[in-house]
Amino acid sequence: MTIQPKVQNLSSREASMLLMVCNVLALQDGIDTTLYLSMEFLLSYLTRSGSLSPSEIKEERVRQTALLTHLILSSFRGEWTDLGERIQITDNQVRWAVINSNWLPDRRTFNSWEAYWKPEKWLSVRIVPVEYLLDRSKFSEPYSGYCKGYGEGTSRGAQSTPYDSDLDGEDYTEPIPPEFNLLEVEAYVNIHNAIEAQRARRMQKE
Repeated sequence: MTIQPKVQNLSSREASMLLMVCNVLALQDGIDTTLYLSMEFLLSYLTRSGSLSPSEIKEERVRQTALLTHLILSSFRGEWTDLGERIQITDNQVRWAVINSNWLPDRRTFNSWEAYWKPEKWLSVRIVPVEYLLDRSKFSEPYSGYCKGYGEGTSRGAQSTPYDSDLDGEDYTEPIPPEFNLLEVEAYVNIHNAIEAQRARRMQKE
């Protein structure tokens, strides 16, 4: 399956709002295949197919949405599930860590967002035969760009080319890094630690 937006030009703000609704739905109702694909697609969209890490997004709310999505998806990756089943986040420590991050909209705001930012209104899923994906030019390397975009081979994904005065010119300036505050870092660490603790307890039971 592949996924794409129904609108021609999806802005970062629209993708972020839609993704936050997906985050809340995943926490509230669990995640199924379609919701997982939607979240992966929107996260990739906001991080420019993996050329940015979520922490490198400059806009605070967009960055927090992407960071939360990254954490939620990390808690599901590697899990086997039955077709049509929704995987639930039932661990109270994870749920409380997310709630205490203050990254989620309040209930009233979410209810107003959900009426408009429905994933099915903005995204469509297409069934693509495997032969279609494999039918690449003999001069191309199938999947190489996709895999590298998700961090294959490096810890931060695709790396930017170092500055070169001959290539970039004299007016080149280093990009301004996003501004963080300690509360944001603390929230991320708390959610990450809760997810890792949940994973460790699950592995002990297996």
